[in-house]
Amino acid sequence: MTQQYVSITISPEQRMFAIQGLQRLTAREREVLQDIVNSKTCKEIARLHDIAPRTAEVHKSNIMLKMGVNRTTEIFQILYVLATEATAIMPPTERDKKIKVLQKRLRPYRHTSEESNPRSPL
Repeated sequence: MTQQYVSITISPEQRMFAIQGLQRLTAREREVLQDIVNSKTCKEIARLHDIAPRTAEVHKSNIMLKMGVNRTTEIFQILYVLATEATAIMPPTERDKKIKVLQKRLRPYRHTSEESNPRSPL
């Protein structure tokens, strides 16, 4: 079985808007973003942080608004591109390890639409 990789690109404007949005996240939103990256649902995030599920959904919506995205998959795409750019200056072995981790996290969202994805946080 051959492994296929997705080529992801974002516009310079989208990249800049996302970076500015990430800088404006609150501490709680950063925690929720980390949980989203780790494929947690809003219900799981709510239990983890002892908040209401609706509050977790609001945090997720705020993150998406600040990053300028409409879907959870776009969060992964932007973070993947930014992390790949950041690892470009790392030594090759360290960079390869980081990229493999990112690709594994992106894989569940690769070939499905968000509406049909049972692991989608919302």
